[in-house]
Amino acid sequence: MNFIHIEQETIPNIISLHDCLCTGIQVVDNKVCFEFEDGFVVCNTHPENQSGKHLKTDKSCIVFNHHDSDMEYNYEIGMFHNIRFFNKHFFTIRKFMDFSQLCTMINSKEYELEFIKLDKSITTEKYFLEAELIKKKTRKYFPCFIKLINTKDFLYKWNSLCCDREIR
Repeated sequence: MNFIHIEQETIPNIISLHDCLCTGIQVVDNKVCFEFEDGFVVCNTHPENQSGKHLKTDKSCIVFNHHDSDMEYNYEIGMFHNIRFFNKHFFTIRKFMDFSQLCTMINSKEYELEFIKLDKSITTEKYFLEAELIKKKTRKYFPCFIKLINTKDFLYKWNSLCCDREIR
C-alpha cells in the first residue's frame, strides 16, 4: 500500500501508538512493517493536524529499518503468562518467543498486538516496546516486552486523519 504521509520519528510525542492494535506484520528485506488497520493517533501538536484535537488516522503502519535482515536476531520477545488456580494468582511465567512465531500469530488474525508504550534508549540506540498480545476469540491478553536490536530508524506512514475519530 502506498501512503501520502511518511515521516521519520524525530519529534517525540506528536504521534501516539498507545492503545493502537497491530493487525499485521510484514517483513521485506531489512524492513519490518507493523500494520494498524484502525490507525494510530496523530496529536494536536502535529503540523499536519490543524483540528486542535488528537485524531486517529485511517489504515496506517510503522516501518522499522534494520542494519541487517536477520529478524530473529533483531527482535527479543518476552511474554508473561499468569498461572492461576481457583481464581487465585500463583505465579507468573516468562516465555520467550521467536519473531517468526509472533508474525504467524498476528497474521493469522487470531491475535492482535496492542501497543502500550514505545521507548528509545538514547545510550544503546535500541527500541523497547511494551505491548499486550490479545487472543481475539477469548479476549485473553498476555503482557509482553519486545526489544528491537540493530534498528537504524523507523517511519510513520498514513494517508489521512479521520476527523470523526477524536481521541480524548
